[in-house]
Amino acid sequence: MALQNKMALITGGSSGIGKSISFELAKKGYDLLIISNKQNELDSTKQALEMAYPITCHTYFADLSLESAAQNVYSYCMEKQFDIEFLVNNAGILIFSELHETKEGLANRILMLHMYTPTILSRLFSKEMVQRKKGYILNISSISAVMPFPCISLYGPTKTYIRAFSKAIRIELSGHNIQVCCVMPGTTESGLYDPQKVNFKFAKRIGIMTDSNFVAKHAIQATISNRGEVIPGWINKLSVATVPYIPRFVIQYLYSGTNLVTRFKKILD
Repeated sequence: MALQNKMALITGGSSGIGKSISFELAKKGYDLLIISNKQNELDSTKQALEMAYPITCHTYFADLSLESAAQNVYSYCMEKQFDIEFLVNNAGILIFSELHETKEGLANRILMLHMYTPTILSRLFSKEMVQRKKGYILNISSISAVMPFPCISLYGPTKTYIRAFSKAIRIELSGHNIQVCCVMPGTTESGLYDPQKVNFKFAKRIGIMTDSNFVAKHAIQATISNRGEVIPGWINKLSVATVPYIPRFVIQYLYSGTNLVTRFKKILD
């Protein structure tokens, strides 16, 4: 037994890109299950979605960096008979810090949240999708996946994993009418950045920051159109194409010869 309406699950669905994706899917008639570790944001997003569209939005409060989180989410969906047609692995954490200065608990959270939980959620829900012969999986990576840079030594490589993981399961699931897409946004207006420290309006005007609604529209359209990967924004496309060719000595020089670390810490801390 299952709900009559098609349903989407979005991790980190109450803020930033995840919230914008929630609205895009609601616009397409999906009932929603949005997951976050911020109850107030969950409640306000649910209210806004149900006022804007004739859908039902369910909320689930959880810390997705815990090892048991993915299985708990899946068990909850089975108990509620939620038939998840569209899975969005979006939840994430951004820090700017040298690895040896990163607290163990925070490092573990990033690794679990960015790699383990999306992997297990994809495994559990893709099994249901295979049985139904239909489904969509959208994984949120980042242009930092091609940037093995200092001080994002946890964030960038975990996004590299998501990109490679998406490519692999896309092939595995292609014969089951399941479409897998990986979106690689650049700097995007979201809760990852403090609006008191970052001028969102100016950053978007000059093109170094992207609007979350813009990213969401491109991501959903690409997934439904069965595209394997999408990079929203021409600056981001240019970055992905050129940054891997920057010589390592240039990065080393910029890192050690300026106060770049201090500047970024002030922005992101």
